[in-house]
Amino acid sequence: MAVISVGIRGSDQKFVQNFKRHSDRVQTSVERLSTGKRINRPSDDPAGFVAAEQLRTELTDLKTKLKVVSRDRQESRSQQSGLAHAQQTLTELRDRVIAADDPSITADERAALIVEIDETVAALERVVAVTGITGLPQLLSSGGVVNGVKQSAELPTATELDAHVDGIQSRRIAGGTQERIGEVFEDLYRDQIVITTETLSLIEDTDFVAETAALAQAQVLSQGAIAAISYSNQQWIDQIELLLDELA
Repeated sequence: MAVISVGIRGSDQKFVQNFKRHSDRVQTSVERLSTGKRINRPSDDPAGFVAAEQLRTELTDLKTKLKVVSRDRQESRSQQSGLAHAQQTLTELRDRVIAADDPSITADERAALIVEIDETVAALERVVAVTGITGLPQLLSSGGVVNGVKQSAELPTATELDAHVDGIQSRRIAGGTQERIGEVFEDLYRDQIVITTETLSLIEDTDFVAETAALAQAQVLSQGAIAAISYSNQQWIDQIELLLDELA
């Protein structure tokens, strides 16, 4: 008695392989459309994956540098503001010191000037406390009261105050130059971040139009492979039935 062996014929294997290939393509397209990324794992595009990782590292480094530069510029602006207030305050202090040294003023006028000098020194101390600037002259407040008149302690001379004002002016110029350099680097880093981000997007992001078309094509071909397998199987069944009828 002859043995009938039912297996997958060559044509059927081709249909199954086509179905599997197109089904895999459907899954790939669905993943890319859902994640928005063309490269979701190294196997999707090894070279592209390596390039994307390098760009991601560069992007992180650029963002860190931008953060540092922005912070330094913020601190520099605070320092510049403090130095401007300090320069103005020292100029006012110089004028009051000169006025207090005038021998022609009365004791009451001198006492009033001493009070103003104290207030000016206190204002300078507040500027230092708020802005955190360093390197300003250590100014002494006025002294005690003698015969009902408040006396001044060892106040700096007008010449010394002029030197301090000039020193602050030099610091402001140097700080302004550094701030300008920081602004240039900040703009440079921002531009590089934009360029790097766009390059990374070109490498790994999904082309939604192309991927949607690929998904539709893969779905149609997958369904066609299923139909071909079904038709081939039906022909195989018909041939077996015919053979059985002839044997009967």
